[in-house]
Amino acid sequence: MPTESELAQYYSEGYYAYQPILKPTRLTKLKQKILRSPIPNHDPDFSEPGDFLDIGCGSGTYLERMRSRGWNVRGVEPSAHGVANGRQAGFDIFHGTLVQASFPSDSFDYVRSNHSFEHMPNPVQVLGELYRIVRSGGKVYVGVPNIDSLPFRLFRRYWWYMGAPVHTYSYSVKTLTALLQRAGFLIRGVHYNSNYTSLLGSLQIYVNRNTTKRSEQGWLFSNLLLIITANLLERIIDLVHQGDAIEVICEKVNP
Repeated sequence: MPTESELAQYYSEGYYAYQPILKPTRLTKLKQKILRSPIPNHDPDFSEPGDFLDIGCGSGTYLERMRSRGWNVRGVEPSAHGVANGRQAGFDIFHGTLVQASFPSDSFDYVRSNHSFEHMPNPVQVLGELYRIVRSGGKVYVGVPNIDSLPFRLFRRYWWYMGAPVHTYSYSVKTLTALLQRAGFLIRGVHYNSNYTSLLGSLQIYVNRNTTKRSEQGWLFSNLLLIITANLLERIIDLVHQGDAIEVICEKVNP
């Protein structure tokens, strides 16, 4: 099992989460509007802003979103490149892992880990640390790929989210909620939020490995009609709870 520092080496400076925060162009905004999911990320409801932590925050795209809502934001990121870009944008980002950060107990009202938890080789330890640093009544959001899904059963070794060795563990709703409950959290909601990148990415991997139309850039992603179709299919799959991306919202409730 690779360590977290070793896992960070698998991500190049070109990794999407490490790019500088840029103002979206009109074309980008139009594309986002067309592809916007009717089942968006389910941030918990709060009566007022508080202290927010994003684990695996990259360059701080979500930190910017929460800061604009009035939250005090901090991040944790193992990539030096992502940290540098995030700090340049004015964010307080710890370079390393959550365990290494050693935040004081009861520091945060809301902690988010979106598609970073599956990269961690020590999930039980991480959840214990999460429970320690979240205030009573605070919320935790964990988003991961869902191995108990139709796309995984269809594509198997070609599945976009297979991601070995950087995805150290695979989760389902059952296994993720069990881990969170064992750590002491109360489950408040489970949502499916897949998108077109998984379906087209899986198809592209299959094409690359089995045909002569190999493309490292992913020619399937350049076809807007395919993107729209894949996005619609993913939405339908989510509605029947077979999507390959899940979000679990939980709360710290002291015994």
